[in-house]
Amino acid sequence: MSTLEDRERITAAVQELASCYPRFGLSPANLAAYVKHLAKVPPDRLASTLDQLAETSTFFPTIAEILRAANPADERTNLSPVYTAEVLERMIGLGATDVVRSEIAASTILTSDERDHLARLLLGEVA
Repeated sequence: MSTLEDRERITAAVQELASCYPRFGLSPANLAAYVKHLAKVPPDRLASTLDQLAETSTFFPTIAEILRAANPADERTNLSPVYTAEVLERMIGLGATDVVRSEIAASTILTSDERDHLARLLLGEVA
């Protein structure tokens, strides 16, 4: 879960982005949805992504567009793989530990508890 400081930072960033689109009306409900979903993106990456979108998007970007821009797609498939903790746990059981390590490091959807659990699994501390 994000901290109050994180939520305030994201709120300010989304409000600043909205100010670049004078015809876009950012309602409190819209803002809350953006804050909830964008909390998955590391702060530096979110800031640079929003700056880039402000300069390149004709219309206010959707949450999905922001998340795609923050996590560039695999050039071969044009899809960004998103692994849940459950999938990564199964991958550990199949021996794909190198893939899991890189996914834990790069994931924007895992909670800190899920990351810790997966790291303990990788170290053999959890059965």
